[in-house]
Amino acid sequence: MNFELFLAKRMGNNNRSGEKQSGTGPIINIAIGGIVIGVAVMLLSIAILTGFQKEIRQKVIGFGGHIQLNHFQSADGYEQDPVDRNQPFLKDLEAILQVHSISPYAHKAGILKQGEVLQGIVLKGVDSSFDKRFFTENLVEGHFPLFGEKRSDSVLVSKRIADAMQLYTGDKFYVFFVQDGKPKPRRFFVSGLYNTGLADFDDLFIVGDLRHVQRVNGWNKDAV
Repeated sequence: MNFELFLAKRMGNNNRSGEKQSGTGPIINIAIGGIVIGVAVMLLSIAILTGFQKEIRQKVIGFGGHIQLNHFQSADGYEQDPVDRNQPFLKDLEAILQVHSISPYAHKAGILKQGEVLQGIVLKGVDSSFDKRFFTENLVEGHFPLFGEKRSDSVLVSKRIADAMQLYTGDKFYVFFVQDGKPKPRRFFVSGLYNTGLADFDDLFIVGDLRHVQRVNGWNKDAV
């Protein structure tokens, strides 16, 4: 038998006769009820907090993956030195059952211009191997860009950026990148809008073709 349950029953039996004489029964019942409610509130709070943490973690992972491999000399920031995408260890990683997918990416900071309004953004360049489930699950309009043999000018824009810049699906806009001290404008089209609820990411990222980042930076096709 459970020791705590055994002890509680013995104490309850011993106190019943005393409760009838002293009238403390209702007080004890109220105290027990208060403890039950307090424990229930604590359990509910823990459950809500755990679920919230899990949701935030999944959204952060959706933007960048569980593991990101970058150049070891790169400083903290959105732009890193490139590495060769043809790494010999990739086959070993792909053979691990727990590894769902591996895809190259690159970031490039720029300034989005729409009319007279400017906003800093980061272009997350990906290719056709990118796992797009996270963004398709958070789509509010349009579709995820399709990346084929030719470089695509379609990008996925967050709803927060679109509202701030008055952009809609199908609209054209320009992003100005700076490389080697020279501005390099690029024209894009909005293929869809996403909304994750994470302001730190939604205020910054647009998702487009990896080859735009490679071309602006002067990289070859294997540099990621």
